[in-house]
Amino acid sequence: MVSNDAPAGAFGAGAANTLANNLNATIFTGTAAAGSVADFTGLANVINAGTFYAGNSTTSVTNVNPNAGTVQTVTNTGVLNVNGAMNFANLGTQSAGSTFTNGTAAAPGKIDMSQFIAAKAPDGTLFPASTHAIGDIVSLGTISATGTSDLNYKYVFGPAYNFVGRMGKAYSTSTPRWAARGRLPIA
Repeated sequence: MVSNDAPAGAFGAGAANTLANNLNATIFTGTAAAGSVADFTGLANVINAGTFYAGNSTTSVTNVNPNAGTVQTVTNTGVLNVNGAMNFANLGTQSAGSTFTNGTAAAPGKIDMSQFIAAKAPDGTLFPASTHAIGDIVSLGTISATGTSDLNYKYVFGPAYNFVGRMGKAYSTSTPRWAARGRLPIA
């Protein structure tokens, strides 16, 4: 899936639309150009049991939004390789109570912004190895994040968004930046 200024996936107006990567498959978002934007709209449920490459440069952006007034539920028992920004419900129009669950008792999830290796999408787009950039971010229900250091980061949040980490979960960062510059920005 590649996109730049157009939806990477428009899932319609339903309240139960689901993106299920449950066959140990690989999803790539981004184009050959650095700074590409991939927008997924209408996604109430995201189930990742495979590998999801979100972005192919430090300026790439992957947005995953539910429809307005819908709770978003994300379950990651696979690997999210984030290069740039991966934003869940960044429009701030989701219902309160959205939840991101990373891992289960049987299958740990991994959110990696540091250690992943290079890969090539089926269309030939190169997704380079992790750049260890301090600009990489995963946000949940965060409408905006600004600032340049732990001393001046500012966040604007939408309705409440929960994070649940399970036993065996893994987060890989080479900097003190697990989502939003060292903090997990959750509304």
